[in-house]
Amino acid sequence: MAKDKWRTKEAVKIAEEAGLKALRTGAEAILTEAIDEAPIDTGTLRRSGTVTVGGLPDGAQVFEAAEAGNEMKDAFPEKIGKEKAVYISFNTPYALVVHEGAAPHKITVDTAKSLAVPVRKWKGDVNPYGSGKLPMLSKDGKYVLLGRSVNHPGSTGFKYLENAFNRNKQKVLKYADKQTKKTLEKAK
Repeated sequence: MAKDKWRTKEAVKIAEEAGLKALRTGAEAILTEAIDEAPIDTGTLRRSGTVTVGGLPDGAQVFEAAEAGNEMKDAFPEKIGKEKAVYISFNTPYALVVHEGAAPHKITVDTAKSLAVPVRKWKGDVNPYGSGKLPMLSKDGKYVLLGRSVNHPGSTGFKYLENAFNRNKQKVLKYADKQTKKTLEKAK
């Protein structure tokens, strides 16, 4: 009777590589949906989305490249660390606040004379004469001046990544399981 000789270390390595490859493929599909759902102002948040294997990317470098207009979605085809994990990340200083929202808080300027918002983004009324309780316009008329501090009402988050993940996680896990089993069968 012939015995099958399993090469355990080799089998584990093959299974891990196949699993990570399949999870990366699934993560890329989730990222694509999350990018489509992410709010857009300048596009930097959307461009900063990445999938990495082995570790998280250098967020500051990704943000800088995304801010310069570079699409970062496919910027990391190789492993960047030793962890056996696949990461989906959005790499801007404000990504977490956009995703999770913010509690009401006070914003105060330290060095500027006043907080200002471009007129095209202002949704309230203004007092062109600079008196009363309404904010006034800058001399050039391009900004609404709000004073040295404002009470921010807070914001609800846009769960762009969480929603895309929840819609796809079962499909991704089934695909990873199937691909791992298929790869191990070939390796026998």
